[in-house]
Amino acid sequence: MAFSKSRGNIPKEHMDIIRHNFVYLIDELTPRYLLDHLFEAEVCDLDDVQRVRAAEEKDRAEAVRLLLEIVCSSGSEAFIKFKHCLRNSGYINVVRRLESERVIPEHIAQFYFLKSVVDILDEAFHYLIPRVVQVKTDMEDGRHRIETLEREMIEVKSDIESIKEVV
Repeated sequence: MAFSKSRGNIPKEHMDIIRHNFVYLIDELTPRYLLDHLFEAEVCDLDDVQRVRAAEEKDRAEAVRLLLEIVCSSGSEAFIKFKHCLRNSGYINVVRRLESERVIPEHIAQFYFLKSVVDILDEAFHYLIPRVVQVKTDMEDGRHRIETLEREMIEVKSDIESIKEVV
């Protein structure tokens, strides 16, 4: 069963996604669950499989590093195949995280972050205003109730004083 896997690096955009998630991937992945899928998808060859398995016997994290190195040097479609293999191996949350990653210039990222903060504050403002008005109304109603109770207490006290005078 011989085949030739694609050689060459994955596109920079995909490399950046792996780089930004490198520690996460090392923490989350177990190579033995991925190797057969990656071999079938022609991301790695038998030599790669053997090297990763040997590395995994010694240190799982080092085996993941080797696996990611292989993915990154397995051609332009390797990252797409890698995500497919992750999905087939049950790493759905890992795939979601990788797919949510967008590599954009820092100043654009800062703009979107600030815009999201402004949007959150705007939403909070629109949510809180009616509640503040309701609290103010409730406080005014409470104040009116207290004033009414104070007047009633004065009347009761006056009635008690009148009854004391009669008795």
